[in-house]
Amino acid sequence: EMADTRNQADQMVYQVEKTLNDNADKIAEDVQLEVREAIEEAKEALDKGAIEAIKSATERMERASHRMAEQIYNYDFYDAFHSIFQLFKSFINECSFINSSNFFII
Repeated sequence: EMADTRNQADQMVYQVEKTLNDNADKIAEDVQLEVREAIEEAKEALDKGAIEAIKSATERMERASHRMAEQIYNYDFYDAFHSIFQLFKSFINECSFINSSNFFII
């Protein structure tokens, strides 16, 4: 059980750290801090080798990573929506037969 717990924690540390580093511009500073603290707690627990501490730190890191993933998803959704809106706006501006003042921006 100890080997499996350690392996899972090691893999999660790597994955969460990589996701954080790759997407830092999409994540609020307070969430970044929460994730970094959870990663450090997991690394310390792995160094000490206490299985309950590793499990607890892994659970904390999982909760923090869910908040991080939510922010990345929301950022990507907004970014995609914004891009589509800009394309639509460009299309409307190109169409001389459409009066763009008839469109409302929310």
